[in-house]
Amino acid sequence: MNYDHSFHAGSFTDVFKHITLMCLIQKLQLKEKGFGYLDTHSAYPYYQLQAKSEADTGIRKLWQAKNLSPTLRQYLNLIDAFNEKLNAKRVYYPGSAAFAWLMRRSQDSLILNDIEDEPYQALKAFFKKDSSVHCHHQDAYQLMKALLPLKERRGLVLIDPAFEVINEFDLLTRSIESALQRWPQGVYAIWYPIKHKHAVERFLTMIEKKTQLPVINFKCCPWPDDVNMRLSGSGMLIINPPWQIEQVLNPAILEIERVLREA
Repeated sequence: MNYDHSFHAGSFTDVFKHITLMCLIQKLQLKEKGFGYLDTHSAYPYYQLQAKSEADTGIRKLWQAKNLSPTLRQYLNLIDAFNEKLNAKRVYYPGSAAFAWLMRRSQDSLILNDIEDEPYQALKAFFKKDSSVHCHHQDAYQLMKALLPLKERRGLVLIDPAFEVINEFDLLTRSIESALQRWPQGVYAIWYPIKHKHAVERFLTMIEKKTQLPVINFKCCPWPDDVNMRLSGSGMLIINPPWQIEQVLNPAILEIERVLREA
């Protein structure tokens, strides 16, 4: 694996991804009954922010911003709460697994997975005292075949690949099609980079063809799309989106883009 998680931690893609995750969990928690959360590509539970990294154009921009909306403040409060648990202040950035764990109620359960050994061992060590968190060390798409449907009738599946293999979109498409056959009522959130436009458009078209379920595609693109092969933004495709999620996320995404563009 060549992806440097630590350098990318707190990047603008993380900001968008984790605010989206937070809003999805908040919507699911409007009902008292518990739900299951499956994170197929969890990576590490948290990262120490580097002095110079992509956090400079991501989370650090939000820390400097004034008059943020309640949604963005809630996101920053979660990060501060996580740092407090580690006796620190804005030193660490939580991964998606830690965000879900911070928000988890006693009736909710978490399943975390990473195929790489070091992230898996880190997940297992960090969550070892929490019996409601189950860590796995498998191929993400094979794990979905094995575990779906979740035992809870409601649930969220976050699929967040590193996109290091050329055919990742094809793997995603086949895996999602298979998952929906076994668990059509689940909420699926699929993160993807906006870099290869034709591959993204083909992926979105194929998903639309393979499901009759409600689908919303959210995109966050703070940077101009003026350089070939440049990561100008990222997207989150949500299948079975919670009711009125767009009324929360659309304003939040516009605010993220505005804040990140500020000098």
